[in-house]
Amino acid sequence: MTGGDLYYNLVEKLLPGEKQLMETWVSTKPIMITHWDPDLYPAKPAPGIQELVLYGLLCGVLRQDSKVFIKEVDLLLNPKIRSAFEDDAVVGQFDSLLHTGRFKVLLPPLSTDFGDVDPNVQPMTAVARERDRKKRPYKTRIRRLTRADEVYCAKLDKILVGARATQFRKDFPAENTFARVLAAVLSSPDRLWYSRPQFCGITPRMADALVAYCQDPSKAVD
Repeated sequence: MTGGDLYYNLVEKLLPGEKQLMETWVSTKPIMITHWDPDLYPAKPAPGIQELVLYGLLCGVLRQDSKVFIKEVDLLLNPKIRSAFEDDAVVGQFDSLLHTGRFKVLLPPLSTDFGDVDPNVQPMTAVARERDRKKRPYKTRIRRLTRADEVYCAKLDKILVGARATQFRKDFPAENTFARVLAAVLSSPDRLWYSRPQFCGITPRMADALVAYCQDPSKAVD
């Protein structure tokens, strides 16, 4: 049974009424896996794949069919993922999960200088060479591109393109609007923000000071 078959079989076992009930209150936003760890679940039958299946179920059932995003750096540089993907059977399971349409591998923005490699055709190769060219570190360590990396990326390129399973990140906005939005919230006359647990530690005096800093950053360093 492939990872995709397992995913679909588990979804079909849910009662329609239960699925409809859960879909009335859950978020439609995607899940991004911030730490994909093959050791999180038993090593067999496929390290890392069980975790993806669970994330797929969470999004397919509890989050109104939203996507699961996988960071490209995990596929490229996480040593545990790389080790698991030495097994062609694990790679095949990963491929079948991508073809469910539930999973996307996040890539840097299209504005990134990928050199002469088209990220739409060779997504992982483009990412790997860009990181190597600009000496981008992974957990403070700079890792140079090897021939084995090139072969590995070429294998993933075919899988990701075949499943149409990539998505480019959006560029950061040219203007950071956080200060303006925060000042507007904290200076609202009704101070409804104070009832939210995230803000309950902010006193009115602190709120006034933060608003002043947002409106004139130089006051924060006077």
